[in-house]
Amino acid sequence: MFSFYLRKSGSSAFLAKRSSLFSFVTLFLLLAFTANCGGPEEKKMKFYNKGKALFDKGDYVKAGLELKNAVQIDPKFVDAHYLLSMIAMKKGDIRAAHGGFSKVVELSPGHLDAQVQLGRVFLLTGEPAKGLEKAELALKQQPAHPEGLLLKGGCLLAQKQTDRAISFLKGVVDGGLRSPDAYLMLAGAYLLKPDPGEAEKTLRQGVGSNPRSAALHLRLAEFYMKGNRPDDAVPALQEVIKIEPGNTGANMALAALYWDRGKTKEADDTLKAYLSGDPKSEDRIIQVAVFHAARKKFAEAEQRLNEAIKANEKSFKLRFALADVFLNAGQADRAVETLKRCLALSKDEGNPDILKTKNLLASIALSRQEITPALAYTDEVLKASPKNLEARFTKGRIHLLRGEGTLAVPEFRAVVTENPQFIPAHLAMADAHVLNAEMGLAMDTLQAALKTNPASPEVQRAIGRLYVMRKDSRNAEAFFRKIAADNPDDLLARASLGDLYAANKDFTRAEAEYAEIKRKRPQGVLGYAKLAELYLAQGKPDRAALELEQALKLQPESAPLLASLAQAYLAQKKYARAVSLCEERIGRAPNNAFLWNLLGEVEASEKNYRKAEQAFLKAVEIQPDWQPPHGNLAKLYLAQGKTGAAVKTFEDVLKRNPDNAGAYMSLAQIYLQTKDYPRAIGVYERLLARR
Repeated sequence: MFSFYLRKSGSSAFLAKRSSLFSFVTLFLLLAFTANCGGPEEKKMKFYNKGKALFDKGDYVKAGLELKNAVQIDPKFVDAHYLLSMIAMKKGDIRAAHGGFSKVVELSPGHLDAQVQLGRVFLLTGEPAKGLEKAELALKQQPAHPEGLLLKGGCLLAQKQTDRAISFLKGVVDGGLRSPDAYLMLAGAYLLKPDPGEAEKTLRQGVGSNPRSAALHLRLAEFYMKGNRPDDAVPALQEVIKIEPGNTGANMALAALYWDRGKTKEADDTLKAYLSGDPKSEDRIIQVAVFHAARKKFAEAEQRLNEAIKANEKSFKLRFALADVFLNAGQADRAVETLKRCLALSKDEGNPDILKTKNLLASIALSRQEITPALAYTDEVLKASPKNLEARFTKGRIHLLRGEGTLAVPEFRAVVTENPQFIPAHLAMADAHVLNAEMGLAMDTLQAALKTNPASPEVQRAIGRLYVMRKDSRNAEAFFRKIAADNPDDLLARASLGDLYAANKDFTRAEAEYAEIKRKRPQGVLGYAKLAELYLAQGKPDRAALELEQALKLQPESAPLLASLAQAYLAQKKYARAVSLCEERIGRAPNNAFLWNLLGEVEASEKNYRKAEQAFLKAVEIQPDWQPPHGNLAKLYLAQGKTGAAVKTFEDVLKRNPDNAGAYMSLAQIYLQTKDYPRAIGVYERLLARR
């Protein structure tokens, strides 16, 4: 009874204590669990903070991965979406940037930085009016928004409101925004006017306000270099290098300035200092090699890269650079050999560097008309990486070369879908449609490309050429005239206009267009070459020769100009002068197949068959897979009745390269001319079996 009383009378106190103890334990366990595992908010911020730190360091790939994790936890995480969009801008992925910034302003319309960045996207995609709207929206809420002010200035310039842009930007600078970008944009506006005096004054003021801005010093140096003021450019570049010793552009520009003025020691000292800043840097080694290769110092470039490869035998990057040096030196076989060595550096078929190696090998094979190996390498890449855009583009080009327009279109379309900014794919797809006689689709393709990049002169000229192909001279002329009016420096558009007049036999207007090109750019060869072409077509070889002689002084190594001048001499019956022209160039470049082939053509024109044969055979010896000397040999043998020798020549070529379409065609032509139709049919069947 007593015990019962105790239990009953103490039950409420007992329960209270028990409840309190339970709550404490539960809270302790909950806190421990939270501390160990973290909630969604904490995880999200952890990913975001790590991503932001990586973004600030410039590691955009890793930053993107962290930020995407944050967005997966919270799809409405505005700050993460904004940084992901900024990464897309840094990478040049305009489409992703547009989608990202649009998402940010949808989630947070008051996010002014995102509004301005979206305006920048509009400006980059040729929609300055929309960009201006975004700038005004930001400036209405924050009148001194720095990026908003610069966006407005850029949009005004894009709309060709140069005077208004200058007035606005000058007010921005005077109002206190004295950032390097503000001065750079204002100076650029003055150069568009053009007012080089004010541009220089603005850049100097910018340097005064921002003495540690490498960008301003570099832009000032560029201004001096374009104005042919090397003595002023040198100290400006030296200042850039003091601020940023590893600035590649400044170091290479300074070395080039010294080199071009004959100060090779100073140039070499500049390059040595650049390398000494980071002796193991592959990028610096490659830049110096490129510098030498660009100045025809191929041996120096090769030696430097080979030394670096010995120190790092597993480097793909160095071997890619070495292959490029060989290509620029006209040594394609050595480039191929170098790239094939790369294939032994990794057994992983999906290794990005292995894929790049095979793409490069395919590109070289394609440039040499070696279709079978080009296709083999491309298919290997696509097997390992079905969406590889470079391989798909190459495969499309192979189909184009084979005349397979229908098969080429989907390859180019795949590239365009994934990378709308890649204009060569748009142009190639238009070519494929033309091949299929689909002129309307070709025009649609080019118009889509123009929408993607309204400022692309290549697309604009392609549209004009398509009008010409459709025999729509009126629209073609109007289009080329508009390009020339909008872009006075686009001399190729003016050349196309001259070509249109020449095709319509309006030689007077054609001559006027070509002469205007020469007047606008007297140090360029285009105007001289076009006038020469026109005069040859009119049967005026003497006037053509005068133009070509001037052009060759400006560009002495140009093979097309040399060939045209030889043609002009022959048309004037100046045979000895044509031979002398070829022999003089061969003396300077004895291993140039083009020159030997040209000499053979000159000799053949005068029926000097023995000398012509020797020249053609020399060209074949130097470059066995090049078609023109083979065709010329065939014509030469047939002219002398040496059919057997002609047949043997081309059968030997086909043994070495069974894909040489030119050799098949030349061999078939020999049989046709000798009326040996069964053998001609057999040759065509052999070609069709391969193609």
